[in-house]
Parts: sequence; C-alpha cells; structure tokens
Amino acid sequence: MARPTTFAGRVDFAVDIRLLGRLEASDSGGNPLEIPGEMQRGLLAMLAASYPRLVTTDRLIGALWSDDDVRDESHLQVVVSRLRRAIGADLVATVAGGYRLDAPAGSIDVGRFRQHTNRGRQLLTLGRPGQAAEAFRQALAQWRGLALADLRSFDFAEDLGRGLEEERIDVVEWLMDAELQAGDHHLVVSDLAGLADSHPTRERLWCGLGR
Repeated sequence: MARPTTFAGRVDFAVDIRLLGRLEASDSGGNPLEIPGEMQRGLLAMLAASYPRLVTTDRLIGALWSDDDVRDESHLQVVVSRLRRAIGADLVATVAGGYRLDAPAGSIDVGRFRQHTNRGRQLLTLGRPGQAAEAFRQALAQWRGLALADLRSFDFAEDLGRGLEEERIDVVEWLMDAELQAGDHHLVVSDLAGLADSHPTRERLWCGLGR
C-alpha cells in the first residue's frame, strides 16, 4: 500500500476501493471511509473505474452535472477538494487536462476482478482447468452485488454497471467451462440455473445446464 504522508495536520492513507456492489472505500487498516455527498462518490467511482488513466475535466463535468448552469470547472474543483479530504490528498492527482487516481496497483476491486479473470483464461488455455476454475472463483469473489448499486442515478454508472455485469457473466461461463473440463459439473449447476433464467439469451449458460 502507499506510504502514509502528513497532510493538513492529519495522515493521508492508501485506500481500497470497491465498485462491484455499493461504492465502498477503506483505509490501509481496513477501516471504512465515509465519502460524503453523491458528487464526491460519483467522482471517486469515475476515477477508480478509469484507473490508472486520467479522466478529463470535461468528461467529469459532463458526467456529474446535468444542469448546464452548473457545468463549471470551479464546481468540480470543490468536489475534488472534498474527496481529497475524505480519502487523502495525494490519492487524487491533478494532471494536465484532468485528474487521475494515484492509488497502488491492486487497490481497486475491478482491477483485481480482471486480474484473476485474465489468469484464469491463461490457465484454461494451458489445459489446467482446475486451477483456472479457482482463479475464476477468486474473480467472482470480488462481487458484493449490483455494481455501483447506489450510483445508478448517474448515466455513467448505469452504463458502467451494465458493462461490468456482462464481464461477470463472461467469467461465470468460463468458470462453467473450466469446471466441466475438470469433471466438476455439480459445482456450478445450481448457480447456472438462476443465471440462465436471468440471462435467457446467453446460450452457453443453457448449454451448460444441458450437459
């Protein structure tokens, strides 16, 4: 985790940020952090979802405000300042044209989800389905519910959430393939039944149930 540094009479801390459910954040000791205000929460979600890339000022303003009267950089600067007070000043970096979350690698659940997913796919390609299945299970363990469930009033969160859900179902299908190749069909049948009903167009789920 990032090394704590002194800031305005207090200590900055590294964070763990979770988007795969309600937006949550905790410090390096696992203590929950309060992110006050929907704007600050939306800003953190956008920065975390784009990590490690920067998010332009124009994109942030367009995503967080719908009223043309308040689409102003000064309003965004206030939101950035408040978020910095909540999670640590050094974790929201100002870069040319926008802002970037300056967090340690592995500090965001979406990144961990994708890392485990990529490892599982590599192991499946190498003909190691048992190990691949374990990697896929670790990927799915990052989920706590509907992605960004508390921020769906923002259009970007709705779009991002739908995309992440598609990624999750992809992983479920790969897990199904890995379990079937490993001869462990019984481990996924119960989960597949509910998912197949929820996603009737996903033919691989129905095919898995039919084996």
